Amino acid sequence: MFSLDEVSSTRKVEDQLSKCKEELDRHRVNVIELQQNLINNQQEQLRSMTTSVQKVKAYSTVLAQNCAAVSPVARKSSQEPTNAPLSERDKNLVIFGIPETTDRLTKTSVDGLFAELNEKPKVNSMKRIGEKNEKGPRPLLVSFERRATLMALLKKSRQ
Repeated sequence: MFSLDEVSSTRKVEDQLSKCKEELDRHRVNVIELQQNLINNQQEQLRSMTTSVQKVKAYSTVLAQNCAAVSPVARKSSQEPTNAPLSERDKNLVIFGIPETTDRLTKTSVDGLFAELNEKPKVNSMKRIGEKNEKGPRPLLVSFERRATLMALLKKSRQ
């Protein structure tokens, strides 16, 4: 038979084990809640990104229509290659509507936007422009390594 001390010790261990199991269950519930919050946040970002892509496509459509209205002579002269070096501004894209979050989430949002266009461009830098306000997110200035990258993105966004 077991002594009284052994039985008491066994009960204490069983009580501790029971408390540990309860705490583990609470942590599991907490993890599930955090995962659900993460999924909800990602869905919201996806909706926002989809809206941004639609705005970029709409903007590119208007831009294409405006460019088509320019006379063929003016367009031809503007398309002739020049030997003048490109300024840094010629490699920039301004994106509107991307929520202001951490730099990492902003980069993820921009990468997702480019993924929807099936592009993986080399980005030199990204920064917010303008003053922070309560009306909405500031525009995002994205600088590319090459102008050809920017032109390919704009062409794909029109399609």
